[in-house]
Amino acid sequence: MLPTPGADRLFKGDRRLRLTGWWLSGTLCRLSVNPESSYHFHHVADFATPHCVTIFLKSSCTPAACHPRSLHKPGVVKLESEFIRSASSPEHFPADGMPEIAFLGRSNVGKSSLINAVCGKKLAFTSNTPGRTQAINFYRIEQRMYFVDLPGYGYAKVPRGMQDEWAKFIGQYLQERKTLALSFLILDSRRGWMEKDLQLKEWLEANNHPYRVVMSKVDKLNQSEQAHSIRAIREHAEPLQFSATTGRGVREIWQAITTTPQI
Repeated sequence: MLPTPGADRLFKGDRRLRLTGWWLSGTLCRLSVNPESSYHFHHVADFATPHCVTIFLKSSCTPAACHPRSLHKPGVVKLESEFIRSASSPEHFPADGMPEIAFLGRSNVGKSSLINAVCGKKLAFTSNTPGRTQAINFYRIEQRMYFVDLPGYGYAKVPRGMQDEWAKFIGQYLQERKTLALSFLILDSRRGWMEKDLQLKEWLEANNHPYRVVMSKVDKLNQSEQAHSIRAIREHAEPLQFSATTGRGVREIWQAITTTPQI
């Protein structure tokens, strides 16, 4: 099983921090914390299945330093992950047969930020310029799978000929890649479904490709706007709610990955 980055609950009374996650080979993997927080690990229980692990904190740990949000920034658990290559043609795709998780969405929808949040480290390049990714980027995760960042679609300032080439390239990958285990179709929660998103969803379903819908940037909406966005997106699919800023949804995304049959 694979670990889930992030902390999810703090007990202020006895200052115990509970981390929910998956642990490789029954051991806690690469626990990294802010050194200013002064943690002592008196006991860490090992589990081979998803479980809550209690870590006792040093009594001098201040409330601000112990807060889960301060823990999430440096990454409580980091995966062994690395960039492998940018592929501009199928012959450059990895050939080792490991399963692949694809991240799909419009330009500037937050695919790279999602990959970084799920890995607990800055792995994928993020940019404020839509259409920056022009190749398929492969990231190896824990020597067990690849995360695959596909070019964003639908950016109007990209020349039409390049848009057509991207669409052909993405379609070729999705249709012919035998190692593709799961796709995440990412929507900007502020915009919801757009025509190209619905077309891709219909294509995935028509070709029996497993996929999950993720609505990103939910932290940019107030509570009322979030409720409206969720209702609109649910008209076509049940979404996972995600925020790269707060870490919301990371655990649910990992649950979707680890319950995929090929993983």
